[in-house]
Amino acid sequence: MTNKQLYLLILPLLFFTFACKTDHPLDKKEAVNSLKILNGDLINFAVNTSQKPWYRAMKFLLNQSSSPLPFKNDTSGNFFNSLRYSFADKKGFYVWDTVSGTFVKQKDTSMILIYFPLPGKMESYCKFFLYAYEMQDTRSRPGFPIDIRAKLFIDNHEELSLNHHALIAENLLSVVSSDLHCSDFHLSFHMAREGDFSQKSGLVKGDLQLRDDKQEIISAEYNIDIDYHPPVTYSFQYIRLMMKVFESKLECNINYGTISPTSNEYANEFNKNSGILIKNLENSGIIGNVVLAPEDGKDKLDFFIRYSDGTMSKLSDQIIILKKILNKKYS
Repeated sequence: MTNKQLYLLILPLLFFTFACKTDHPLDKKEAVNSLKILNGDLINFAVNTSQKPWYRAMKFLLNQSSSPLPFKNDTSGNFFNSLRYSFADKKGFYVWDTVSGTFVKQKDTSMILIYFPLPGKMESYCKFFLYAYEMQDTRSRPGFPIDIRAKLFIDNHEELSLNHHALIAENLLSVVSSDLHCSDFHLSFHMAREGDFSQKSGLVKGDLQLRDDKQEIISAEYNIDIDYHPPVTYSFQYIRLMMKVFESKLECNINYGTISPTSNEYANEFNKNSGILIKNLENSGIIGNVVLAPEDGKDKLDFFIRYSDGTMSKLSDQIIILKKILNKKYS
């Protein structure tokens, strides 16, 4: 057999071997290192984003109690904090008064226009336009926003654009489409609920994508089987989630309908009816299984990652940004 014939024989075998490379458990050292890389990527992204002019401008705007906007942080950590917010009453042209440290309305307009200096660069000025804001009540949340159109300009250059639309049906959220364009990344979120109360079952599905000019940072798709309970509720039955974050992937399947929410063995029931894996896409390695377990010395459940050797560590200790998200949610 000639070298050329041998090469032609081996080449397809090599291709088949690499193309069919299967997932395999990583040892604990490799798994922890993969989580450290993921954690570092997330922290770097968060730090770099926090230094962007549009981020500094929006953070300043949303932290001011005198801001005429409906979406802003308050002391409880809520974002959409004004359930009785009236866009019609708040319309006007506002400027930042450095003496009083408040936004002062100058005149009535057909929208909300806010004029303020860029924090850390006082010679640059920001203009934020809220063109539309409409709300509708749902059973679980009064005043859910169903129409938001907004833009931010810094020194007359568009830095941010938000378009959000939602549909309420049968007093429940039915459709959501949100797109946020910034100078250096794009975030989109979509959700749709299928079926109605005349049927026994339905589906909630959607996707989320976050990417910058160079790469896809997060992509996710979810499908949730639901059961309808007339007249105005539904319950989750089966949850499927696939999420890619940088070079890691979360695969989640939860048979939620079989888990009793009041069970004394809730963690065991959850783990028996769930399959949650974190993978490293670069080497097709399984970093670990995500399980629910009690914290040491505490009467509280949390998510842990179980490595191939059976040992576990709290997920939020490995991915630090999760702590900030959870603290924000439950503050």
